[in-house]
Amino acid sequence: MKRTLLVAALLIASTGVASAGLYGGLSVGPGAAVQDDMFDLESPGRAVRLLGGYRLGRLSAEASVFGNTLRDFASHDVEHRQVALLGKYNFPLGSNFELFGRAGLQHTWLTLHEGGGGHSFTGSGIILGPGVEYRLNFVAASASIRLDYTISYVGGAESDTYGGTDDLSFTSGQWMLGFTVGI
Repeated sequence: MKRTLLVAALLIASTGVASAGLYGGLSVGPGAAVQDDMFDLESPGRAVRLLGGYRLGRLSAEASVFGNTLRDFASHDVEHRQVALLGKYNFPLGSNFELFGRAGLQHTWLTLHEGGGGHSFTGSGIILGPGVEYRLNFVAASASIRLDYTISYVGGAESDTYGGTDDLSFTSGQWMLGFTVGI
């Protein structure tokens, strides 16, 4: 009986270890639209997210760096940059498909260069969103293709230009398609 429990425990542990490991990836999508109570910023181009993480079974810890260029109401370019630390939970559906949810903390920078004299805001907030992932299992490596929607909220971003005045709260949302590769 004790041997059976030991063998069962080793099998369960080895299953989690088999899906453990470091991964890195890249996602692209249409630029994130940013809204607050004073203005809307739209994106005329693409957004890029570099990500890396560590997966252990269904749980992952993930870090990402995101960037795109937005356009304000006067057609000025606004740089939108973000770094984030997230927890991720994958729920297997079968046939290598998984649903996942991510939640964590982020820090965002918005910088207006043209016509605004370098006016910028920085702030921290939350980030969350759902996604779907298709896992590709090769003989020597693992990879995945993923589609996700990310919502990020920054409350009370401060102006770097005017010494911390002009607080700003804003929300952004965006779809991204990407891939990850086990390292």
